[in-house]
Amino acid sequence: TNFEWLLSLGGFHDGLRKIIGQVFLDPTLLGEDRCAVEVLLRRSHLMEPSVRKLETNLMVDLMLDLDFKHRFAQVFTRLYCELVLARAGNQDTNELGDFTCQIFTRQDVTMELVREHNLVSNLLRCLWDLLRPALVEGAEPPVFNHESNIFKDHEIIQCSMDLLYVLDHAEVAREIVRSPQLRGQLWQGWIRILTAMQTMNAHKRRADSHVEFTSLAWGNALTLHTDLMSNTWLILDA
Repeated sequence: TNFEWLLSLGGFHDGLRKIIGQVFLDPTLLGEDRCAVEVLLRRSHLMEPSVRKLETNLMVDLMLDLDFKHRFAQVFTRLYCELVLARAGNQDTNELGDFTCQIFTRQDVTMELVREHNLVSNLLRCLWDLLRPALVEGAEPPVFNHESNIFKDHEIIQCSMDLLYVLDHAEVAREIVRSPQLRGQLWQGWIRILTAMQTMNAHKRRADSHVEFTSLAWGNALTLHTDLMSNTWLILDA
């Protein structure tokens, strides 16, 4: 395939890899101010798994060039919510994990995205959009329905892990806490989620009569707690 050929070509020399990366990021080639990276990312969830894997391998290989990694990360962050939500209900999100592992584990790249490209607000907005279908209809204040399959299927694990990558950089976490704007984005998004978790598995007084069946859906509240608590501790530690 073309992806395999480009992957092989870039492996011959760093200069060739750099040129390939520049072409993929050139917004003038496809018109409408869209680069090939953006087009591929937006359509990747529609690709056959084997083709999607080759596309992922090519992008990861091109990230060996640091300039490409920075610019790819900017495009990826802008599209983050769209990419994650397009895969909602589909457990095959491995390629997003491959990208975020490359991007968010570098402190310099992550710091740039936090300061200049709204990474914090994008992550929290996406997390809320994933959780929104689990809200109890008409409940005020909003509260999650602990029987929702969203929790059982770990739908939010991608966002949770990515936020963990970001906050795990001590300097990035401190930058978020020091900046009034970033701190406001973090707490506004995070407290909205914690508030909706507060009574999602409300306990009631034990019944005097025998209970024939007890739903095990209470475990979903524990799953959500487990998926998110590591982030909470990193926020508090900052």
